[in-house]
Amino acid sequence: MHYKLIAISVIAFLTITACSCQNYQWFLGNWKGTNAVYHNSYTPIINLELNITKIEGLEYEGFVKSSWPKDTSVHITNYIKGKLYKTYFVTLKVEPISKKEFPNSGRWRTCQGDDTTKYYFWKENNNIIITGETGCGIVEYIREIDQSMNDNVKLGSIEDNIARKDSLAVGTLLTKRPIDTTKTYAIKSDSIELRLFDDGEIDGDIVSIVYNGKMVVNKLELKATSYILKLPANKGTNTVVLYAENLGKKPPNTAFVRIVYDGKEVPLYLSSDYIKSSAISFIRD
Repeated sequence: MHYKLIAISVIAFLTITACSCQNYQWFLGNWKGTNAVYHNSYTPIINLELNITKIEGLEYEGFVKSSWPKDTSVHITNYIKGKLYKTYFVTLKVEPISKKEFPNSGRWRTCQGDDTTKYYFWKENNNIIITGETGCGIVEYIREIDQSMNDNVKLGSIEDNIARKDSLAVGTLLTKRPIDTTKTYAIKSDSIELRLFDDGEIDGDIVSIVYNGKMVVNKLELKATSYILKLPANKGTNTVVLYAENLGKKPPNTAFVRIVYDGKEVPLYLSSDYIKSSAISFIRD
């Protein structure tokens, strides 16, 4: 009996290890992406190629190539190693392999992040999307779910393992990203009016709006003309959260808001991305 228990334990351990590894086999292979670089007019968008070559348990290895769209010979390639979690992965090791600097201006920086940088992944329609924020900008990869993925792991397992953005409940939507309260207003009136516009150039920004924990606007594309939203102001604290559904053509997702309350109108800019959401609070006595 003692030997049988040992044998069963070993088999169970091997089964768990195998399943743990197999659940992430969809991560293997090539991913195309971009890095929307912060505050850089010279290189606002960098092309990315992620190649995951090895997965053992919850650890992965591979390479990331960053290249300049105007001249793809200008590049930096890094070896990376990291760890996978249920809804994200982190990079634990980055080593430069090769690079060619920009002509006459600028040098490559290592923008792969560190063990505090989380790259979230989720299923959206027939694609898997990966996104994260480094010290350089916002990284996004996308890959269609193809036959090679289905050969490695059942589609159901992929869906179980990936936080599906297209079916998030409001509670999950709010807890997935930190909320940055941009401004707090003390008000007397029993209603608030928000007039939302895209900020500056119309670049396809899409937002959802949550008010006091409830979705009030789902996937609104911001335009030059205002979208008017009238909300009741309850006693106590009332919170409006702007949740970015995309980054538009020029990240981050930024809205210009005119707030009407107590007979006055005040302007405010709200900026959200895939990492954090912006909020406004109204306190009514």
